[in-house]
Amino acid sequence: MTARAAPAVSSASRALSTTTLPTTTSLPAHIWHIPATSPSPSHHLLVIPGFLTSSRTSTKIMHLARSAHPSTSFLTLDHYGTFAHHGHLWSGTRRPGRAPTDITLHRWTHDVASAVDAVGWEGGDLTVVGISLGFALATRLVPRWTERFDRVHLVGVGGAVVDPSRSLRAKCAPTADGWYRMRSKYAESGEFAVPAAFLENGPREGAEFYPIEGRVEWPWNVDVTCVHGVRDVDVPFERAEMEWDTVWGVESVRVVKVEDGDHQLSREQDLEVLEKVVLGAVGEEVK
Repeated sequence: MTARAAPAVSSASRALSTTTLPTTTSLPAHIWHIPATSPSPSHHLLVIPGFLTSSRTSTKIMHLARSAHPSTSFLTLDHYGTFAHHGHLWSGTRRPGRAPTDITLHRWTHDVASAVDAVGWEGGDLTVVGISLGFALATRLVPRWTERFDRVHLVGVGGAVVDPSRSLRAKCAPTADGWYRMRSKYAESGEFAVPAAFLENGPREGAEFYPIEGRVEWPWNVDVTCVHGVRDVDVPFERAEMEWDTVWGVESVRVVKVEDGDHQLSREQDLEVLEKVVLGAVGEEVK
């Protein structure tokens, strides 16, 4: 992959007076879109949440929404079956009877593609920030995006690339009603309930999704930046680095190491690093 300078998103911030993102009423409720001041913006910023993260309350997503220049079109969403998406009750802590079978990584990937379609983005620069599991979804949509945008910049935040359902399954124990119990320090009870279909049906191969398993040839010319905490125990840095090398060759990835950072990377100093990365103005290592 030929290295190029990352497309920068303008740095002046937009004013958001609320703690949640405004909703564009013409779009489905699970999509949050902040249009640019220009009718034909040259920059688009898409943020894909991680596992069981709501775009309404995510510290990282809100920070990026506020820091994006008004001339940048901003987009994020809730994944299917969680929070605002399609009225499902499942959010990892609530179990509506028997586990749903339609909540899958394949569905989540399609929903991201559909959200971009819904706002009609095309042309100009696209910066995609994939948070944790969201980075794997972003990577699978690269073939689609390189056909529609002039330049594409992928930013992973605590992100892995290879099928994330594998690592999630390692933390889970199945139950009799179609759910898995997943141990997590982020759950008040110490565990989340996860539908079996989500863990057992990984991303499928398809015309627009590039399957990333094992050593691959990566023909698309995109910029890749990975922001990762060295103290991340959910997606350990060493494991993530091996995956980046498998897909792109680690020499082609711009790695921003946060030496004292964990998986969440939501402290004020972490948010400043992320903002600078999106603006294309940070060095390779931040201590």
